[in-house]
Amino acid sequence: MSADELDPRENHILQTIGFNHPLLQLMPYPSDAPRRLQDLQTLVCRAADEENAYPARVEAALGLRSAISKLALSPKETPHLAIDLLEGLNCWLRSPAVSEQVAWAHLEGVDIELDIRTFSDPPLYPLPTLVRTTEGGRRVTLKDANDLSRAVGIWTHSTLQLGSKPVTAFNLMYVADLRAALRMVILSSLYQDLDQFRKSERATIDRFEETGLSLWQTLLSALRNSPGYMLNDEKLFGEQVQSAVWHSLRTKALLSPVPDAPPDSNSQGAPLARERFGHTVIKGVIPPGANDEDRSTLARYERLRSPMPIARLPDVLQIDAFEAKLVAEFPWATDAIGAIAGDLRSRRLFGGVELGMQPTLLVGQPGCGKTRLARRVAEELGLPFWSISLAAMGDSRAILGTSRGWSTGQASPLVNLLLERTSSSAMVLLDELDKACTTLRSDVPPTSTLLNLLETENARVWYDTYLQTACDLSKVMYLATANALSPIPKPLMSRLRVILVPEPRKADFAAIARGALLDIAREWGLPETTFTELSETMPLAAASNAREIRTFARDYLNEWAQRSLGQSRMH
Repeated sequence: MSADELDPRENHILQTIGFNHPLLQLMPYPSDAPRRLQDLQTLVCRAADEENAYPARVEAALGLRSAISKLALSPKETPHLAIDLLEGLNCWLRSPAVSEQVAWAHLEGVDIELDIRTFSDPPLYPLPTLVRTTEGGRRVTLKDANDLSRAVGIWTHSTLQLGSKPVTAFNLMYVADLRAALRMVILSSLYQDLDQFRKSERATIDRFEETGLSLWQTLLSALRNSPGYMLNDEKLFGEQVQSAVWHSLRTKALLSPVPDAPPDSNSQGAPLARERFGHTVIKGVIPPGANDEDRSTLARYERLRSPMPIARLPDVLQIDAFEAKLVAEFPWATDAIGAIAGDLRSRRLFGGVELGMQPTLLVGQPGCGKTRLARRVAEELGLPFWSISLAAMGDSRAILGTSRGWSTGQASPLVNLLLERTSSSAMVLLDELDKACTTLRSDVPPTSTLLNLLETENARVWYDTYLQTACDLSKVMYLATANALSPIPKPLMSRLRVILVPEPRKADFAAIARGALLDIAREWGLPETTFTELSETMPLAAASNAREIRTFARDYLNEWAQRSLGQSRMH
């Protein structure tokens, strides 16, 4: 079809658009041009003609990439043609769906495609992932920000434009535009945190929580009310996907390294402003010391005035493995381990990313393995661990520390633990809680001190007498042990989840023996597998509880070493 055979209006449209690509500048094509070129030209005219209904124009524009693929151009030429054509048309349409197609064309030019993966944690939500196929045919997740710059720029610019519209405008949007806008909100949120686009992880999360979620909700509400809404839209854009994106952003920020630097000395005592995601243990000012020794000691704690890493909550599969491993070690404590794992699992399924645990009291007879179970929980979760025996403790100084006025003044061991391990998260074992002193005439009993530490709101403003400032210890977790409940004050009991740890059965003694030998191997600085075979030959018939088995284990190793590795066998 020649220019003379075209409708004058269509001819005017083609001359007005002003394409740059040589193949597009040849329009209108002659009547004997290949059919695929004529089909391409027809779609262009439909998309650009303002007399056509807007949905028909958008659908014509969305069909252009398929029409271009039929031209059999080179892999590098195809996306260039699509970008020129779609950008030219979108100056007329201003359609989010067409803007999205321009972004895909840019990604196609660098061999990037979209992959929708359904994860099992939380279950059943799909999350878009950009992937590239390597020369060996392996699909890898994209991490190079340079290849994404144009696409991310389009997604971000489009979402910013949409965010400036009045709410009523979304109710009039075409359904294809609504879906495209939602995809761009998701993708811009997920990929704008790459180094090239990021100010900070914290800023990325703030932007998503303050503006991204609001725009998402508005678009989703408009989509639900539109005639073209489908049930699959809920799976692709609903609340579960919102939780997944938020969870992904928080996890990336949580794993991001926190710079190890003290507050700015020019900040007049204010903490150095940092946008790294983390938890600041000391938010206020530490008053200066009265002498050089105090000043030198206090300088170490300035590190706690900057954000510290927070322990990450494992995913559901990791929590399942955590539970299975501990059950294999403590088969008689299945219910207790299940309760702890269930707490972690629920937090994760609801979108939590920070490791946390309800203060828990393990109650059972002496020798049932409560203390070792608490330590193993901390080890498997990778937490800094501190154990304090409360049996007959006469005052709270072992928890509170001592003030600067004393020659032995020192900060709380809790604060020191966080400082030494460079973490705001830790696990503290309160051993033999039922044997702690509850009434003292001149000092604060430890049970009273624990009331504030076990209450999250009070732990956020916990006052350290040596540092003379409030500390936020809300990320510290607590496990306690006791043989009986009656000696524990009721106010303290109200802050604890009580879990019974029954006595091991005879059938459980082999598992206890394996655990005892594992502990000895670690204590002696040996590989954990050193005594694996010996655990199967250790005599257990005479043992009556877990503590006896641990004693038998040491005696058995001593006897076996003398018999099998003695001086006569060293040559």
